Amino acid sequence: MEFEPFRDIPCVGIFAAAGFCFSVYSELPAEEDTFAHKMEKFRVAEPFEEQVAVYHHFTLPEIHLPEKLLYDKSPWRVFETEGMRHYVWTNLATDTVEFYMVVSENAHELHCFHYNEKLWRQKNAPGLLMRTSDHLLFLPLIQQKGGFILHSSAVDRGDHAIVMVGHSGSGKSTATNHFGKDAVVIGEDRNIILPAKDGGYQVCGSWIHYNEDRIHNLTRKVDGLYFLKKAEKGRLEPLPERVALYETLSHVARGLADTKGWNATVDGVQKFIKKNSCFYLHFEKDGGIIKLLNYRI
Repeated sequence: MEFEPFRDIPCVGIFAAAGFCFSVYSELPAEEDTFAHKMEKFRVAEPFEEQVAVYHHFTLPEIHLPEKLLYDKSPWRVFETEGMRHYVWTNLATDTVEFYMVVSENAHELHCFHYNEKLWRQKNAPGLLMRTSDHLLFLPLIQQKGGFILHSSAVDRGDHAIVMVGHSGSGKSTATNHFGKDAVVIGEDRNIILPAKDGGYQVCGSWIHYNEDRIHNLTRKVDGLYFLKKAEKGRLEPLPERVALYETLSHVARGLADTKGWNATVDGVQKFIKKNSCFYLHFEKDGGIIKLLNYRI
């Protein structure tokens, strides 16, 4: 697809997270409540750092799908041609395409084609892609830099962050509450882990989950992961490298994973594990996490 004919539309907002700056263009104007309130934490006045252009169009073009199918699980199909990704969302009830997105080879330009204006006009969109999670926006960019998205809660400790890892129901919210009501939470459900310029790693907040209160546009150093385990007695259990690798991969947010993307994620996790310590954090429901981690605080 040639992008040039679709670029002549106005910019309606600029947002930034994890070192990426997203300029949003739309054929329709954006109102104060077009995007959810949480997005205001990430809005910026001018573009900076690494820029990504996200375009919204409200009629479907003539779709010519390439033969190379990367992913096929209803309602999504993902195709690739000449490095470009084609994402197709099909309504299962009517068997009609309602959303079509084309992403450039370097993932820095995306064109979203909606079958009508409904999603844009219904307000409070939880992300920039409207129809789907912004995992699809972030993941290729993060993978290019050797990072990954982790099901976790990250608590700001000033010069670093404590990253506690677990799926829904594992106790992330309970563990986070141990840091007190005034604790600054970078992200309570999903966090971005990226290599830092100094050779270490950092955890970055973003809008890719739905808890509006407990997210912040912060980046902090991280040199370890704590996998949550509810217990009657609190203790830290260091993990051997192979166990740490298994646990981290099992808590990675995959998005619409294809072989190339998943291999990039595995490589990023392996490099992180070789540089950083990982633990099982056996914690008591009523407290004790701060005491267990007092060597860091």
